[in-house]
Amino acid sequence: MNKRIITTVATTCAVAAATIGAAGPAAAARDGMIYTPGSNDMSWVMPDVDGMVLKHAMITVQHVTEPVVLDIRTVARGSQPVINQEDWVVCGQSPKEGAKISHETLKVTLAVQRPHDESCA
Repeated sequence: MNKRIITTVATTCAVAAATIGAAGPAAAARDGMIYTPGSNDMSWVMPDVDGMVLKHAMITVQHVTEPVVLDIRTVARGSQPVINQEDWVVCGQSPKEGAKISHETLKVTLAVQRPHDESCA
C-alpha cells in the first residue's frame, strides 16, 4: 500500500515538473522578447499588424514593449490626418514582422489606409 502511494506521488511530481519545464519557453516567447543565448541583448519583436484596424494594431505593438512607451507614427496617403484610429487599417509597417524594435529609437511607423482604399500610403 505504501509503495503504491509513493509511486503515485512520484509520478505526479514528475509530470508536474515536466509540465512546468515545458511551459517556461512558451512563456518566454509570449512576452515579445528575443533572447540571444550567451548575451545580455534582449530585443522586442515586432508583431504582424498588417491588415489590422489601427487602434488594435497600436495596442498590439504597445503590449509587446510594456511598460516602455514607443513613438508610434502613422503615415496616410496624401498626408491625411489620422484622427479616429478605428477608421484606418494598417497596410504597411516598419520594422517588419519578426524584426527587432530598436531600444535606441523606440520608433515604429505604420502606413495606413481607409478600409475601402485600394492603395497604401
